[in-house]
Amino acid sequence: MVRIQKMNQKELDRYVRDFQQAVVDQQLSLYYQPLYDLRTGKIIGAEALVRWNHHQKGLLPPEWILLLAEKSGLILLVEEWVIRTACQQNKAWQDAGLPPLVTCVNLSSSTLESDQVGSRIQAILDETNLQPHYLELEFTEDSTRDGERTIEILAELKRIGVKISLDDFGKGYSSIQHLSRFAMNKLKIDQSCVRECMSDVTQATVIKTVMAMARSLGVQVTAEGVETQEQLDFLWQLGCDSAQGFWFSEPMPAEDLARVLKREERFRNSAFLLLNGGQHRALDPYEVDHSERGDVLRKQQPVTESPYRLIAENLSDIIVIINSQGMITYISPAVQSVMAIAPDEVVNRHLLAVLPLETGRLVMQTIRQITMEKQPRLITFSCPDRNGKKITLEAKGTPVIREGHETNQVIFIIRNHTKHVQTEEFLQKIDKLSVIGQMAAGVAHEIRNPVTSIKGFVQLLRRDQWKREYFDIMQAEFHQLESVLREYVFLSRECTEPYESHNLTDLLRQVTRFMQAKLERHHLMLDVKEVEGTTIWCDQNQIQQLFMNLLSNSVESMQDGGTIRIVARHKKSEQVMIKIIDQGCGMAEERLKRLGEPFYSTKEKGTGLGLMICYKIMQAHDGYIHFSSTPNKGTTVEISFPLGKSNPRLDP
Repeated sequence: MVRIQKMNQKELDRYVRDFQQAVVDQQLSLYYQPLYDLRTGKIIGAEALVRWNHHQKGLLPPEWILLLAEKSGLILLVEEWVIRTACQQNKAWQDAGLPPLVTCVNLSSSTLESDQVGSRIQAILDETNLQPHYLELEFTEDSTRDGERTIEILAELKRIGVKISLDDFGKGYSSIQHLSRFAMNKLKIDQSCVRECMSDVTQATVIKTVMAMARSLGVQVTAEGVETQEQLDFLWQLGCDSAQGFWFSEPMPAEDLARVLKREERFRNSAFLLLNGGQHRALDPYEVDHSERGDVLRKQQPVTESPYRLIAENLSDIIVIINSQGMITYISPAVQSVMAIAPDEVVNRHLLAVLPLETGRLVMQTIRQITMEKQPRLITFSCPDRNGKKITLEAKGTPVIREGHETNQVIFIIRNHTKHVQTEEFLQKIDKLSVIGQMAAGVAHEIRNPVTSIKGFVQLLRRDQWKREYFDIMQAEFHQLESVLREYVFLSRECTEPYESHNLTDLLRQVTRFMQAKLERHHLMLDVKEVEGTTIWCDQNQIQQLFMNLLSNSVESMQDGGTIRIVARHKKSEQVMIKIIDQGCGMAEERLKRLGEPFYSTKEKGTGLGLMICYKIMQAHDGYIHFSSTPNKGTTVEISFPLGKSNPRLDP
């Protein structure tokens, strides 16, 4: 099929007209690609994908439909139809008694730039009676050109209660800044990374790095485009939360997915691994049938147990089967290398006789929970090996469900987690030492000059070479020391005082008076456009300090004089924004990305304390602060506050 981007204009116009007619005639349809939880094997979601069966070309690829929707000017209409139809279908599945799942829908940049996106989503949820947490909206990094506007929209969608996902992460330019600035629940690793992870070390490293960043930020990770068992094993070992791709299933019509969900309701476990004696066998309730239909799952025929025993006995992970009474009925040879214990010493013994008492009780409690809930569980525990060396183990327990839905055995896959834990602890220590070192350097730098100055004057006084002015200078240096110490104390303490309502205009005028002398020394003017009658809930002293820190930065960047503008305005999302705009030296892109890092300063001799305090104040007030800058043209700082009591501390 010819790529749509390479078509001549006449042929493209014909496709656009066909697409417009298809929308009018309601010829579009939705297919759904299941999303699988890699910990349980269950379907937890489905991505809604729009399809159009062209009268000559058949089912057209998704990228064709997206481009045609944009060229025809129908992108907003089509996306609203997709969201509404997907929500209606999800509610219909739930009403039919099928397991609840999350429906994922892609948003284009056009939708993200629309003023009514939040109200439209809320209206669709109300119309379909679908609870918000069953809808997940996906956006790509390319659609976030207007960073400020994107932050506003995502914050509004989060307040509605829908889930937010960053799609195609790792494709082209991926900004770590997006992970921390955008309010999202999940990121999706692009299929190009997954496709090449087994052959390209760089792509494998990218996935590992993304997994580590997401875990530290508390964000879930989904892998797209899983096509092979090797890719799935790699992702599972990294702790990836969920995945989708042709290895599981191609996109399918709603009725086919409904049949799959009905089967899954009957078969709770995605796989059984029964290894004890000749009577056990491995059974996988579903596999993808590529021979008849790539989009329909079927039940697999029973297979013999011996290949699975061979696999289990050659794995580096320990595989253990424990019955509901706590007796160990099977353990793989890997226990010898991990714990220096022979399998024969453990089999047919109670786990309380093998593990330390507290650890044994924890495992027994987990077995009871797995048996009752018939759901897998993951636990981490420590115990000594035969030589008394402490090791940390991570164990995933899966119930073995027999006919009649009885569970009398649990299979544990146990991994030696010791090196991973030690590495994490070591990195945490390194990070702490690094921050402490930066803080020590900052303290030393800030107090060195005042202390040196005071020391010099003391020596003059000892020689009776003194003047009254010396005392004024020494007092000023002491004030400088006190200021530095106050900033460090502020960073270290928890804010516990309740906030109060303050008039924003009064706050800005007070700051203007405080800064007047400094502005005059630098031959600067301050142009303030206020919003009358606006009040914010805040700590007055902290907000004044915030504005003074930011204004001081602007003043120091404008060595040749000029005007600093302060503009305040209301925003649609129940917020007020204050912009501080200077005409100073500006900052390069690499410096902007590092603002807010511990002890990072834009000044040659600065310590970064002022900016750290600004970020902490905004975090405490549930607001955000954003910098944009152009070298040699100036910097704009945007500070946004909620108008309501969004912080629990706001209630006295």
